[in-house]
Amino acid sequence: MRTPELARQLASRLRAARSRSIDRDGPLGSLDDPAAGEWCVQQGVVRLVGWASPRSGRASVVLRLDGRVVAETVPVLSRPDVAAVHGGDAVSSGWQLAVTLAPVHDGARWSVDAHDDTGTTSLGRGVVRVRVGPQSGRPAQMIGHLDSPLDGQVAPGAVVAVAGWALDGADLADVIEIFVDARPPVLARRCEPRPDVARARAGTGVASGIATAAGFRELLVLNDEEGRDSTLIRVRATGRSGSVWHSGPITVHHVAGPASHLDVARSPFDALPPSRGRAAELPKVCVLTHSLQLGGGELYLQELLLRLAAARVAELRVISPSDGPLRAELESAGIAVHVTTPYAVDPSHYYGRRAELAAVLQAWSCDVALANTLGVFPAVDAALQAGIPVAWAVHESFPLAVFSYLNWGERGLAPEIHERWIQTLLGADVVVFEAESTLELFRSQVPDVRGRCIQYGIDLGAMTARQSTRDRVALRAELGLKPEHRVLLCMGVLQDRKAQLALVEAFAEVAASAPDAVLVLVGYHPTPYARCVQAVVEDLDLSERVHIVDIDPDTERWYRCADVLVSASDIESLPRSMIEALAFGLPVLAADVFGVPEVIDDGATGWLFRARNGQALVAGLRRAVGCSDEELTAMAERCRKRALHFDGSHYARAYSEIIADLAGRATS
Repeated sequence: MRTPELARQLASRLRAARSRSIDRDGPLGSLDDPAAGEWCVQQGVVRLVGWASPRSGRASVVLRLDGRVVAETVPVLSRPDVAAVHGGDAVSSGWQLAVTLAPVHDGARWSVDAHDDTGTTSLGRGVVRVRVGPQSGRPAQMIGHLDSPLDGQVAPGAVVAVAGWALDGADLADVIEIFVDARPPVLARRCEPRPDVARARAGTGVASGIATAAGFRELLVLNDEEGRDSTLIRVRATGRSGSVWHSGPITVHHVAGPASHLDVARSPFDALPPSRGRAAELPKVCVLTHSLQLGGGELYLQELLLRLAAARVAELRVISPSDGPLRAELESAGIAVHVTTPYAVDPSHYYGRRAELAAVLQAWSCDVALANTLGVFPAVDAALQAGIPVAWAVHESFPLAVFSYLNWGERGLAPEIHERWIQTLLGADVVVFEAESTLELFRSQVPDVRGRCIQYGIDLGAMTARQSTRDRVALRAELGLKPEHRVLLCMGVLQDRKAQLALVEAFAEVAASAPDAVLVLVGYHPTPYARCVQAVVEDLDLSERVHIVDIDPDTERWYRCADVLVSASDIESLPRSMIEALAFGLPVLAADVFGVPEVIDDGATGWLFRARNGQALVAGLRRAVGCSDEELTAMAERCRKRALHFDGSHYARAYSEIIADLAGRATS
């Protein structure tokens, strides 16, 4: 029953709504309870009451938290008080919404909007403040600190690193959210090494193996809206206890990109005439890559080139600024390899090096350039300068600003070189992505890119044939694994984006209830991150349950021994390790990032979990270790069938067609 005071408030809002109706689009309406502004509520269910009357069509009401829709309804409830003011059509204009608010929502920005065919009306907005009730025997005790950036700091480029640490009592924070101005929050990478926090918290009841992984970090692209010269940042950490820690809001100031430090003259060789048509037996393809080491992008290229060479699709020559073990294999297949100096990105050398490489491509009478990885854009620019058609394989699932920060420092590229980078993406005849989600990421940044998705593959026939030659039981014995072990394999170099530290912390939670589970991390090399993972395993007394193995070229023996492939990596386009695991019949437990859901079908060929979420990773591990042997056997069969979609012949055929098409353009 409404009190007289509430009735007076509602009448006032009705009059206000009527006065707002003049010359305004969107439905009439009001949020009656709770009022707009700051909501100070107890955690649990909160009910919202109001009304909305459409001008045209049908009205709907939407509640958003930090820009994300959390509840939606259509007005159908009786509101005779509204009809008395606005007419009989408004008699069924009442609405009610319910939302469950938890500590994780503390500090969120809320908004309630009404929509109809004419537009949108804001019914209210504000900030949520959630009071946390007493926890069963455990008080809220989240602590943390935002180390960078500092309040008032001036960012020299488009990206700023947000870093700090948080602890939920004696546990790690479950989720770290970063809020940038009014944009929806982004999740920060958890479990970054912080041995300094472990030292500082020694003697406080927090295990060293926990405190060492208390860090968080994220690279944020600053708000570049026209007229904005600052960005407001705040961080919220939430623990499984329900406790929440907030950083204070900090302001980061922007500066305009630096002007070119030189008035750079273009090279006189830039005036070279474009390539002329030729009538060679095979098209000449120059492959422009970044490295000949054993990384994912390099192995992608190796598989492709060996297939193209075997099929005599083209005469191939590789140019790389970095030598490596793949060189010998390529040369043994008859592919010429030229190791050059690093591609120049500074303005004082960029144009001269571009002209030199363009001259080399023309001297070789190159018909098509095939580029590999995003960072080789100076070589792509040289090919375009020489008038050579370009196909460009891009594997990286990073925003361009973040990729620039990671590869060329916090200031990024000089403005005119950055513009050349964008122009090469626009100028390439086809830019190939291995995941649809990565293609969409680039289209959002360079809308006119001529992008295409081609999922790559591996030599399934050879890999399948080798499986039968290796005895699983004997291999397990050789590698220190027992027949009864449920072996969870993580394949990949130990590094922060692969999140092996978060994986170890989550495994520590499930280990006691899964005594036969063993985690194997293949990819150790002596870096600070890898050493930290090793130290945490020892501190948590997991040395018998977590095996850390050096980088091993013979990855197939580990697939043969394993039961499940595990990946907590938060940036992946289309991981080769997942395709290899499917070929071995291994279900995959993985974070649901970029191209991973395009490969793994949750519940059929593996299990997916939300990236950068501690409890989601723990829940995923419980699914993997709790899966019965019969279920694993059924999943293994589905995995092998799924692997057939990723045979290397498929993407080699697609590239053969691209090369033939581009070579035809070059000679026409």
